[in-house]
Amino acid sequence: MFRKALAVAGAALGLFHVWLLVSQLADGRLADPSALVRWAVAGGLVWGLVVVRRQGSSILWGRKAVSIWLLAALLHAPAMADRIEASGLDLPTVVVTIVEITLGAGIAIAGLIAVRRQRFQPPIAVAWTARRRPSIASFSAGDYLSLSPRPPPFS
Repeated sequence: MFRKALAVAGAALGLFHVWLLVSQLADGRLADPSALVRWAVAGGLVWGLVVVRRQGSSILWGRKAVSIWLLAALLHAPAMADRIEASGLDLPTVVVTIVEITLGAGIAIAGLIAVRRQRFQPPIAVAWTARRRPSIASFSAGDYLSLSPRPPPFS
């Protein structure tokens, strides 16, 4: 069910960006070189996600995918700055608020992952009994060196 919802959200996001590109093309806003370069970089990022998927990796998790999504977020920064300036809000305040929300969400997610992983760890007693300990009387190659407190003296 989650995959279907994610697929629908991804399709809606893709359709929105196609509509945005067509509307900017119709309005003549793509005559601006910076807008044209941003759309070219966006096409490169989409191509990067396709390459990551063809390699068999997830497009949501992993170093490559996260770096592509971070570059996509940076690609949206000029559009966000234009909207913030038009609305009359203070840009540094908005940036600090976004960073605080992102860090808070990241810390909360990391905490939930840590709690979830901790729940599935075996108890300490089980971990100690599962481990094979070498016997002290074993003198196979090199075992006696680990028992020696210091090397023997030279005579």
